[in-house]
Amino acid sequence: MTADHTGSRPGRPPGFGFGLGFEVRTASGDAALPGSVGEYGWAGDAGTLFWIDPKEQLIAIYMVQVSDPDRIATCATSSGRMVQAALIDRLKESSGASGRALMSRPVGTALAASA
Repeated sequence: MTADHTGSRPGRPPGFGFGLGFEVRTASGDAALPGSVGEYGWAGDAGTLFWIDPKEQLIAIYMVQVSDPDRIATCATSSGRMVQAALIDRLKESSGASGRALMSRPVGTALAASA
């Protein structure tokens, strides 16, 4: 269900494919938002969204009802970035590594290295 079934067909944003009912991240660094290859999820029309990142053992559910498309995009993008930033902060605290060193690698790689 979470494997990419669209391949290189047009219509999908860079770094994402589509499984059986879910958007699936297919590449790290191509997408506009941070995340791990293999994460999947979906967003609703009024701003609700969820994503699951098996690599980071993360499940996020965002419940909001907004009718303004600009606010929906801002809320969804901000929530994803805040979650990823919290993961990086946690890693910095536990490893003593500098933020610059962690940010230079994909988030999934940095967190996997600390496990």
